[in-house]
Amino acid sequence: MVISAQDPTSAILGVGLLLVVGVIIISFLGRANSCTISAFAALIARLASGLIPYYLDGLTSDQVAYDMQAIAVANTPVGSNSTSDLYTGKEAWPIILGAAYRVIGHAPEFGIALNAVVGGLTVIAVANTVRWLNWQSALRPAVWLVALWPIGVLWGGLLLREAFVGLLLATAMNGAVRILKGRWATGVLLIGLSGLIMIPMRGGLASLIFFGLPAILATLFIFSPGQNVGRRFRLILTFGILGVGLTLLPRLNTRAQYFDLERSEPVSRALDIGTTGFETAGATGGILFLNPIQSLQGLLTVSVGPFPWQIKNFGLLAAAVDGILWLIVWYFSWRGFKKVPSKADAILLSLPAIALITYVAIAATNFGLIMRLRGIGIPIIAPLFGLGVAFFIANRRSRRKIKLHAANFDRRSHSGKNRVHYSLADCNLVSGMMREPRPQSKKRPDARYGVLPSAGLPLQRSKNPQVFSQRQSDSRFKYQSP
Repeated sequence: MVISAQDPTSAILGVGLLLVVGVIIISFLGRANSCTISAFAALIARLASGLIPYYLDGLTSDQVAYDMQAIAVANTPVGSNSTSDLYTGKEAWPIILGAAYRVIGHAPEFGIALNAVVGGLTVIAVANTVRWLNWQSALRPAVWLVALWPIGVLWGGLLLREAFVGLLLATAMNGAVRILKGRWATGVLLIGLSGLIMIPMRGGLASLIFFGLPAILATLFIFSPGQNVGRRFRLILTFGILGVGLTLLPRLNTRAQYFDLERSEPVSRALDIGTTGFETAGATGGILFLNPIQSLQGLLTVSVGPFPWQIKNFGLLAAAVDGILWLIVWYFSWRGFKKVPSKADAILLSLPAIALITYVAIAATNFGLIMRLRGIGIPIIAPLFGLGVAFFIANRRSRRKIKLHAANFDRRSHSGKNRVHYSLADCNLVSGMMREPRPQSKKRPDARYGVLPSAGLPLQRSKNPQVFSQRQSDSRFKYQSP
C-alpha cells in the first residue's frame, strides 16, 4: 500500500472510531478514579491545540519529520526492516503512526486524536496514584494541574511523542507507589512495561524508570523502620528490576540522546545553533558537575528560568511565563513535602522530578527543548503539588473560621468598660473546642483543667472536694460525684 494522499472518508472513520473508544475508556476509568471532568478537559484541550494549528498552517517543525517517517514505515512492505532509517530512541512514535497510516491512509488527525486520548489517560494515571497515596484532598489540584498545564496542552496535542512520554512516566510512578504500599506484583508489572515501551519512545528516560525508581525504592526499604519478610521481599524485587535495567544498559546507552553525559556537550552546542527564538539565555547545559557555580546556575535556570534579565525575544518571554508557573509548582510541592505525614511518599515523588531537572540541566540549553523536557515532569510532581495546595486551602479556611469566631465573640461580649477582648490564640482554642469537644467522664470531670468542656466556663471548687459547681453567675452546671 503506497501512501500518497489523504483519504477523507477513511480518515474521518478512523479518527471518529478512535475518539469513541477513547471516550468510553476515559469515562469508565475516570469515574473509578473520580476525575472524569478533568480527564475530558485534558482530551478536549489537547484535541483543540492539535487540530486548530494543523488545519490553519499544516504540520510544522518536528511534526513534519515524524509524519514523513510514518509514511515511510507505512510504505515499507510487511516483514521487512522498516525501522533502519528511524532515529534511535525515537522510533516508537513513527511506527505507531505508520501502522495507523497503513490502515486508514495518510491522516495526521489520527495521531493528534491519539495524543489527546493519551493526555486524558495520563490524568487518570495521576489520579490513581493520588488514591493509592490516600491523599484525597490532593486529588483535584493534582489532576487539574496535569490536565491544563500549558506546555502539556500545547505540545501534548501536536503530532509529537510528548503525550506518550508523560503517560509512561505517570504509569511508572504509579507502579512505584504500588510497590511502596505493598502491591508489588502490579507495581513491578507497571514499571517493567512502561520502561520497556520508553526505550524506543524516549530512550534516555528509560534509565530513570529502570535505575532511578528501583534505587529510590530500595533505599526507602532499607532505611524504613520495622523490617519484616514482606519488606525484604519487596527489596529483592526492586533490585531485580534494577538488574533487568542493567542487562538493558547497552541498548539504553544508544538511545540516551539527550541524557548521555558523554554526548551532552555536543548535543547542547548543537541545540544552541538555530534561528528559533529559544536561545541559550545563560543556561549551562553540558558542563554540570565541572563548575559548581555554573552548575547551580544551570539548575536554577532549567528549573524556573529564564530570568527577567535573560529575556531577549518573544520566545524567551513565553519560556519565562512557563518558568513562573514552575516556580509556583515547586513552591506548593515544597509545602506538600513539609506537611506530608509519610516522608517516604514525598521522597519517592520528589527525587525523580529533581533527577529529571538535573538531566535536563546536563543536556539542554535551548529553551524550547527545556520547556518540553521539564514539562513531562508534571505527572511526577503533581500529587505532591496537589497536597501542598490542599494544605494551603485548609490553612486559609481555618484562619477565616478563627476570624469569624473572634467577631462572634466580640459581638456577644459586654459593652463599655466590661467589654472582653479575645486574642487570636483564645479564639483558636475555643474554636478547636467547638469543633472537637473533649469527651466528658460520666463519673467525675477533670479538675486539673478548671473548665467543663461542654460549657467552656471556669469552675470554682467548693469546700467539699467531691463537689464542683459553676460560679454564682449560672447554677445550671452543678455536678455531684456519686
